[in-house]
Amino acid sequence: MPRIDHPMIQAMLKRAQEEATANPPPTAEELFAAEAEARPEAAARKQRSLATLAREGVPVNVHLPTIESEAEVRRRADEEVALRAIGLAIVAAKAQSRDHERTWQLIETYRIADGFTPEERAAISRSAVAISAASW
Repeated sequence: MPRIDHPMIQAMLKRAQEEATANPPPTAEELFAAEAEARPEAAARKQRSLATLAREGVPVNVHLPTIESEAEVRRRADEEVALRAIGLAIVAAKAQSRDHERTWQLIETYRIADGFTPEERAAISRSAVAISAASW
């Protein structure tokens, strides 16, 4: 194994440092400015969302990228949002408890059998033995 103080490694490190200094990656501000320029409506929507969250006292990471513009958003009906939340709660419960029978009782109770993505369906369909085997 080569030593770090080996002349070849030192030369490679020096070259890499020189390249990084000559061609630094863009700063977060530069990336956000470019994104705002390319997608002004999305950037304005992000600013409105940040202002709303700040008024409500919700902490946010202002360095996250812009969100979709109004034209790109598909608003979901209240019922669809509720069903997705229930479905995700059932998937989480199955992951935690591994209780296959209880999972299907919940699915039947909330009549949500068709409300899962293919990945979620695969996760909730696995038996405790299959889950245990997959975790090893």
